Amino acid sequence: MSTIRTRFAPSPTGYLHIGGARTALFSWAYARKHGGKFVLRIEDTDLERSTQASVQAILDGLSWLGIDWDEGPEFQMQRLARYQEIAERMIREGHAYHCYATKQELDEMREAQRARGEKPRYDGRWRDSTRTPPPGVPPVVRLKNPIGGEVIFNDLVKGPISFANAELDDFVILRADGERLSKRQGAVSVMQYHEEGYLPEALVNYLARLGWSHGDDEVFSATQLVEWFDLRHISRSPAQFNPEKLGWMNHEYIKVADDARLGREVSQRLEAAGVSLADGPLPLEAVKLFKDRARTLVELADGARLLYAPAEPTPELLAQHVTDAVRGPLRELANELATLAWTREEIGALVKRSAATHSLKLPQLMMPLRAIIAGTGQTPSLDAVIALSPRERVLGRLERYLS
Repeated sequence: MSTIRTRFAPSPTGYLHIGGARTALFSWAYARKHGGKFVLRIEDTDLERSTQASVQAILDGLSWLGIDWDEGPEFQMQRLARYQEIAERMIREGHAYHCYATKQELDEMREAQRARGEKPRYDGRWRDSTRTPPPGVPPVVRLKNPIGGEVIFNDLVKGPISFANAELDDFVILRADGERLSKRQGAVSVMQYHEEGYLPEALVNYLARLGWSHGDDEVFSATQLVEWFDLRHISRSPAQFNPEKLGWMNHEYIKVADDARLGREVSQRLEAAGVSLADGPLPLEAVKLFKDRARTLVELADGARLLYAPAEPTPELLAQHVTDAVRGPLRELANELATLAWTREEIGALVKRSAATHSLKLPQLMMPLRAIIAGTGQTPSLDAVIALSPRERVLGRLERYLS
């Protein structure tokens, strides 16, 4: 029984883009499903645009997504001698030929075809030519495609497909400089999603659902993907990338992610933004408070930031909530906070007692507290925010904005 071998062959002329990542994921999943081999081949035939940085970016992107390979990375240019050998054999056997048409000649040929309302295509001028090759013109090697008949094959997704040979071109299989034709890559990097705060398992899950399905299952692991994956359930219709759906899925993964892991992610992002974590809670505790509200790690870090470096409230926010009617009750509350046991339960009970004592509705006291302590009109449970904030900072802000 032959071993299943699948291949992913990205071009190192840019980063690993999202479409390429999905191709790699499906190829990887198919190989893993059938106990086969997944091969990584680097299509480095565009010497002018291929870079080692792009190679590393591709490897980093695949590794971040958890897509591992069994063979490679192989590099196409290391097999150049083999491609030239095969091209020469195809010429000898009549399956390929040298073409000496210059770029200018080809451009003029296509322009004339368009002027006549024809489909631009190579006209076969060197296909069976007995002319003497022009001096100084390096030839390309073209495939000698059959003139009549059809190319027919059965695509496992789209079904039987056929092309009339008369509509196909004698395409170039080896360029004049001896290189195979290169592919182009898109510009959207997989690692951009890392920077934007998406978890790799969420992106893998979303890509798996982008053109493939397993019943009504939406959220599933890479292990389940391998277990369920088959080509029968790949959609024939073009997939539509939906950022909102990806955001929803990422939120689902953040909600159940390990808090210590999220804490490390948030720490790195806050420290990169110049925020000191010394004057605040353990990041592990911070993410517990904000993870249910965050669609991305960026949103999670932005939320947790108020526990370490809260913004200053705007004059408009203060004017709206810190009114003369609440200044006295807030000063009394501040005095009690100075000696209160610094726990969420004690703080919450104090705020409720204070509101009742002064015949205030709870929001009338909590909104100005939120504005002063957090610098914003929206936070998770205020008693938890205060309890995770240093007492000295809370009292200092109350004194400053109530004086």
